[in-house]
Amino acid sequence: MHIPSHISRMGQHPRLQALGLQTLWRRTRYAFQLLLERRWTLYLVGDAFFLFAGLLEAIDAMGGSDWIDRIYPRIVVMPMLVLGLPAMSSVLALERRAGSLDLALAVPSTERYFLRRIMPVSCFMVLQGWLVLLLAATGWNLLRALFQSAVLSALLTAIVLFWAVRLRTSGAVLVASAITAGLLNPWIFFSPATGAAVGLPEEFWGLPVPVIQWMWKAAMQALAAMIFFLYARARLRRPEAMLA
Repeated sequence: MHIPSHISRMGQHPRLQALGLQTLWRRTRYAFQLLLERRWTLYLVGDAFFLFAGLLEAIDAMGGSDWIDRIYPRIVVMPMLVLGLPAMSSVLALERRAGSLDLALAVPSTERYFLRRIMPVSCFMVLQGWLVLLLAATGWNLLRALFQSAVLSALLTAIVLFWAVRLRTSGAVLVASAITAGLLNPWIFFSPATGAAVGLPEEFWGLPVPVIQWMWKAAMQALAAMIFFLYARARLRRPEAMLA
């Protein structure tokens, strides 16, 4: 896949070399190349659209009481679902097409091998969302949004990896991951600023009820991410099941 020359030369910048970021940039670029292949340009265009729309929404909502409800779905959830899932669903596609999956499964710590390929996309989505959220406001809701976006990214990454080790095509992985995310709707499509339900007390054991509700849903997100990852890792450590 062709990468524009000015982008490929970014890792050779003297300041990046001085900061020791050249290796990190190279690995990130290679990971995007392997996952996106010829869809690189389409991915950048789609991501720029979401980023621009999110920035406009952040500027419009800045200072409002409902800013988090307006910004979070557009700048965090939608890019992860629309761009992140399709990109990450190709995590095992290269080895399957090349017939070298058996070699990839033979490396020590197989899950780390594939996580190094899929994590750049996941981290990129998180950092992009953080950038817009940090520009929008400060406070407790912002901290919850930053934490929740990281956990959501980990959950979607684990879901993709869970299905990638079970299904043979990236299209099937994408469809299965999207259906799974839809079934987990209550723990994915919720706002960090969700208020208390009508009829509940404002506080419980000294903690505001909205905070307790958010902590419960965030904990469910983290638990689901751990479960999906552990199941994926267990299958990766059984090469005979992967190659059957």
